[in-house]
Amino acid sequence: MNNLVKYEEIKLKETVFKIPARTKELLYISFYEPPTESFRCGMPINITFDILTGEVKLKEFSLEPSTIYIKMPIRNPNGFDIPRPSYYPTYAGLSPEQKWIYLNWLKDITGEINIGYVFIYYYGLERHLVLEKFDLAFDKIMLLREYHKNSSFISYSNHALIYACILRKRMDRVKEIKIADDTDNNIELLMLNLMNHDLEAQDLVRIFKRMPDLNKRYIKNNPDLYLSALKNQIKNHYGTKRFPFYGRYNIAELKQRQTISFANISFPSHIRLPHVPELFNHGPFKKEIINIHNITHEEVKNILKSLKKKE
Repeated sequence: MNNLVKYEEIKLKETVFKIPARTKELLYISFYEPPTESFRCGMPINITFDILTGEVKLKEFSLEPSTIYIKMPIRNPNGFDIPRPSYYPTYAGLSPEQKWIYLNWLKDITGEINIGYVFIYYYGLERHLVLEKFDLAFDKIMLLREYHKNSSFISYSNHALIYACILRKRMDRVKEIKIADDTDNNIELLMLNLMNHDLEAQDLVRIFKRMPDLNKRYIKNNPDLYLSALKNQIKNHYGTKRFPFYGRYNIAELKQRQTISFANISFPSHIRLPHVPELFNHGPFKKEIINIHNITHEEVKNILKSLKKKE
């Protein structure tokens, strides 16, 4: 046991893990004993949020999974092969050696590490997005996304950033997010509607890619030609550079569908799994964009035939 290090020693000496101040500022640290019951289960809290009106009342969530319990021991793995963290990891659930690996990684969160450790830190950032230091957490998540390209992490963080911008009424930061191809269509469309934003050709292409029964041959094989043809079709049909979207549909009257917006398992279900307006499957909208795609698809096919004849 002589190589076990108590957090009190780390806090007093600040020599073992020199975690940068900007990283440390977003950590959740507890001086109490870790919970004896399952720390995977968040307790109910008093929180309400109306996604349509933006009215929100927030209080602290319970049992944050990223909480660093300073009374729990850590142990230097000394080069031994340590198992990766479990699925939906928590700091309290790590072994002493895994805790050491995690705390050592916090010295430089851009460093390569198993994605489970990244998620532990990320859970706390999600909480800050919703409750506290929005901008600092937003910046940290963007940094993590730059250096940790795990598909699950990119997908979760993509939804969380968008939904947090909606929840906190911070649409000024949405443009910084590179929307992933697997983003939930309804979350993206809700975001664009709240931004008073009509759909650009690139927005439609991103949505088309997620439609299971659509012929995506030219989107995939001739992306530049397809995009150019789509822009022409939008202008021909609507006389503008964008597909008219904002304000055309009464989203308050649409059916709603549950979707995952946050990964943090301590969040109450109506925040982590909110019901959002079913814009994507709204008949008039879907019929119209599919029609635009089909016309564009035929135009690209004819252009390619003409080019082949000239060869």
